[in-house]
Amino acid sequence: MAGLVVIREGESLLFECGEGTQRQMMRYGASFALSDVFFTHFHADHYLGLIGLVRTLGLQGRTEPMRFFGPKGAKRILGAAMAMGTERTTFPWEIIEIEAGDSLPRGDYDIRTWPCEHGGGAIGYALVEHDRLGRFDPDRARELGVPEGPLWGKLQRSQSVTLEDGTVVTPETIV
Repeated sequence: MAGLVVIREGESLLFECGEGTQRQMMRYGASFALSDVFFTHFHADHYLGLIGLVRTLGLQGRTEPMRFFGPKGAKRILGAAMAMGTERTTFPWEIIEIEAGDSLPRGDYDIRTWPCEHGGGAIGYALVEHDRLGRFDPDRARELGVPEGPLWGKLQRSQSVTLEDGTVVTPETIV
């Protein structure tokens, strides 16, 4: 059995979907509200659970679209699995072939791929977060002469502010 659910700020991503993945998801309370499933390669133990997962999601009345990502061969192999296991789904789905070196933008992070030595054009995945500002430092804001109120809010939303004396304070200076 192969499968890993990554939960990131309320979003659930499934990497691999081997036999038994659903059972383990239920056992550990992982959300079935998946939008995307990622496959590293197509040895059967990494994708055969997809058929049952899709059927379960249909029985649950899912209508949101779902995407399946995988290396070369994904359209052929996952397409055959979907045709074999489901007469008709209750939701639209799409199979997207990707390759090592691709970067999939996802808001404030990217999913990046790299080549793996496992045969069959296997790829690995990394969730790479974009740089974020740290915590707002009220003492530093006061020290720089920024009055409490709306200007603090702008700084917290990553916007620079201009003080009455013409001094520009950037968010980077107070986080």
